[in-house]
Amino acid sequence: MMPRLLVLGSGELGTACALSLLANMEKRDAQARAVVTMCARDREYLHELQHGSQTFRMFDRNIRVPSEMSFQVMGGEPVKKTTHCEASFLCTPVSCFMEEKSSTPQEETTTGLRECLIRHANAPLFVFCRGFSREGLTPVEAINRVISPQPSKVAVVSGPLFAKEWAAASVLENNSTSRSHASNNNSGVSLAFAMADETDAETIHAMRNLSQRLWQRESVTWLTEPKAAGILSFVNGCFPLCCMGAGMVSSEYPASVSAMMSYMQHAISATEQLVNQAFSRPQGTPLPACAVATLAMACTNHASREFVFGRHLNYHFRHRDAIRAVFPGNSCELLDATVAGIHTLLKRLFFSSPFYEVLMDAFLTVLRASVAGRGLVKSGCYDYRDHACMEDAPLLQHALAVDDAMLSGDEEGFNKACQTLAMVFSSPVAPPSKL
Repeated sequence: MMPRLLVLGSGELGTACALSLLANMEKRDAQARAVVTMCARDREYLHELQHGSQTFRMFDRNIRVPSEMSFQVMGGEPVKKTTHCEASFLCTPVSCFMEEKSSTPQEETTTGLRECLIRHANAPLFVFCRGFSREGLTPVEAINRVISPQPSKVAVVSGPLFAKEWAAASVLENNSTSRSHASNNNSGVSLAFAMADETDAETIHAMRNLSQRLWQRESVTWLTEPKAAGILSFVNGCFPLCCMGAGMVSSEYPASVSAMMSYMQHAISATEQLVNQAFSRPQGTPLPACAVATLAMACTNHASREFVFGRHLNYHFRHRDAIRAVFPGNSCELLDATVAGIHTLLKRLFFSSPFYEVLMDAFLTVLRASVAGRGLVKSGCYDYRDHACMEDAPLLQHALAVDDAMLSGDEEGFNKACQTLAMVFSSPVAPPSKL
């Protein structure tokens, strides 16, 4: 009975993960090999991969689908009973498996993914997810909420992962015509793993051996320090927003390595403070090296869509225009949920993070991206609340007028302020502003 490796998600990270597993399969004995199955919600896309172009459309190059890969629609028929699931790999946004209040097409996907996770709850689960849920939950916290009983073999995966490069390195290994010419068996990718503190030593040892066997071409590191799994999952949650901020900095300081390094310094410092507050660690406690590397990748990866979105914010003040320019679906659930999640998290922790507040304000178009970019480089924040001139910030002025009217209980003033703000945002041309 041949075991099966189940990759949940067909996006960039899921595709790179699946291709990597196949590339590493070449190093395993014939009897120890497994079937790699990609499980996704887009039935038409999976049909195209199987019977159409048979080409992954995620990169600027065509990547042929390996013949050894199989596919399954999320929520479809279970995998054949003649195979058992050796491990699952979760590569979807957190919002894909969180509960939804309304009955929407997303609900079917949410239910299908949850059912798939529950069906294979006894198998090892490697969590690659990034971003936060709208409730401020990390990927692992969200999994523990939706799966009952909670799975015991969950490993958080982090590291400076750039899906395009990881996939390209794996395709070279999978390509039989170039395999004989490939002398470097190292993919150049580093993976960091951690499990919950309460996990028993035997399970950790088994998961460590499994990771070494699955990713022989990658650099594998296991963290054993207290709360390591929570910290890695938290840093993965901050990843998308840090990418967006890097795009804003790049737009304001084109080709400036110094500005990008300054931004990265503030991003690491702000995330460290937030992690220490969330996990009750003494302020000043440094992040693990792999977590720092993950944030460094977020701040320097010019090819991520979140980075490109940050660059476009400077030219499309109303963020829906920027989303339309970058994301084909005219929405970015990952960024949207992460902004809401960090906002919820800060309120729950009674903590203020000027760095992340500026990023959230820029995403919600309260601040112009150019001004936010300058502040993120110089001081890691932008103290517009105390020093901004209202004459130079008409949008902020109207937004604060709505707040003041709401807090004062002036219903007539509130309605008038809302109408004024709506008129400003509905204008086809954004008003001149330094924000």
